[in-house]
Amino acid sequence: MKEPTIIRENGNEHFRARWWRKNVVRLTIAELSKLTGYSPNAIYRFERGCTSVGEPHAPEAWRRYRMVCAGVTRGEAFDWDR
Repeated sequence: MKEPTIIRENGNEHFRARWWRKNVVRLTIAELSKLTGYSPNAIYRFERGCTSVGEPHAPEAWRRYRMVCAGVTRGEAFDWDR
């Protein structure tokens, strides 16, 4: 079975973030929220591409969100001592 791929014509990060959640890790917003500590509203806003005041997310916010999602993809329990 072929792995799903994202169509690159909408290469905006928020489109890719939603596609990753739905097709790669196959989680609902609520499930991702429990794993990451981001509120469901925050995840929804990342996937919409704007903050609560309608501005684009800062690059630093996207970096943090990507790093947390990378931890979900890795799927390991984190331990400071390892």
